[in-house]
Amino acid sequence: MLSRSVLEVAVILDRVEGVRLSDKADADAKSEYKLAVSMSEKKRIPGELTLNFTLDLTCQPQVAKLTVAGSVKLGGAEEEVAEIITPGEEKSPPKVVETIYERTYGLLYVLAGGLKVPYPKPNLLKKRTFQTT
Repeated sequence: MLSRSVLEVAVILDRVEGVRLSDKADADAKSEYKLAVSMSEKKRIPGELTLNFTLDLTCQPQVAKLTVAGSVKLGGAEEEVAEIITPGEEKSPPKVVETIYERTYGLLYVLAGGLKVPYPKPNLLKKRTFQTT
């Protein structure tokens, strides 16, 4: 029987921030979010890579800013880890960024609701409205 490795991904949050930048913000207003991503290597050992990350979502027009920061631990074969951290074609983000966003989206949604600002979209990364730093 062949043993098959499974990539393990654990997202750990250290910081969650939400700022309402305008009294004119309205949860139902039509708006878009721009996503800025910052990632750096924290630790690498055979079969495991830990990255620090920050996701900054800025609402356009600028009525709110949402931030989540922490670390993501990737465990598995080197090929699998390399694949998840490599950017895709046509300026698409690395799969690890998509995974972090998917796992933190619920928190960002609740945070926006509490601030009474527009909600970020679950498909934000599909719209190519992100930038890496």
